[in-house]
Amino acid sequence: MEPDHNDLHIEKIKLEIAELKRPYHARPTFWISLIGVIIALVGVFAQGYLSSINSAKAELEVNRARQELAQIEKKDAELRQKAQAWQKRIDTAELEVSTARQELAQIEKANLELSQEALTWQERINTLEQTIEGLRKTESNLLEFFSTVTSGEKIHLLDRNVDWDIVKKQIIKMPAGKRKQALLIALLYGWKDIPFTLSGHTLSEGFDSPGFLKRVLDDVGVKLKTLPNTRPSDSIMSQLAQTNAPRSGDLVFYRGKIGSFGFILLYVGNESKPHVGIGTLQKKIPLVVTGLNNINTTDYPFIGYFRVHYPDEQP
Repeated sequence: MEPDHNDLHIEKIKLEIAELKRPYHARPTFWISLIGVIIALVGVFAQGYLSSINSAKAELEVNRARQELAQIEKKDAELRQKAQAWQKRIDTAELEVSTARQELAQIEKANLELSQEALTWQERINTLEQTIEGLRKTESNLLEFFSTVTSGEKIHLLDRNVDWDIVKKQIIKMPAGKRKQALLIALLYGWKDIPFTLSGHTLSEGFDSPGFLKRVLDDVGVKLKTLPNTRPSDSIMSQLAQTNAPRSGDLVFYRGKIGSFGFILLYVGNESKPHVGIGTLQKKIPLVVTGLNNINTTDYPFIGYFRVHYPDEQP
């Protein structure tokens, strides 16, 4: 006999009621559900834990990245400052280089102008040197002419003991100026055969020793006063300073005999032996280039050398 469906249904209901009367934790479904919940919770907690770990790691990495970024930014700021400082140096250096180039260009330009000017001056110097050399030859020829033209019986410009070649060379190498001009004027007067005349003051009447030297010095601008009641030689000597280092163009004084004047010669120089002077001595030899040893005697003793200050010389 087949079971009744109602009975089965009632039996099922009874079983369900009995199941409901059982404690919940005694039911298998409870544990199954609980296990599922626990597994779910474990999963959630595990996921949260892992998430926290990952978050902590991420935050740590972020902090490290921030620190590294801060260091990088600091280094970047330092590098920027250094770069700015170096840029300033570079700008300053470029400015200095630019200025130096401009100055160099100006110097090169000035140097070129100076070089051109130097060439011009060198050409002028060469021309002047040639002119000077020509003048020296002319001067030498003129002095040689003096010695030749005055070698006759009437005019005796050179004393026998005078080495004219040495005297001539000494006069030629003197620097141009009033001092040299005085010697040449004295020689020119000698060529004119000016007579010896006591107290003479002109070319036509002649000169004595002081008068001749006063005229020569006056011709080159050396003005010597004539002092009253004083012998001419003493008057000239009192206006000059004595020296132990005479130069060509200075004066040499000798004391005359008692009651007479002294002799004055224009000093030529000391390169010849004996030393040489130019001046008037006596009527027989009105004007002569002579050795000083011919005059320094007991009759005309040597007084000294006296410095002449010419107008073109510093006092």
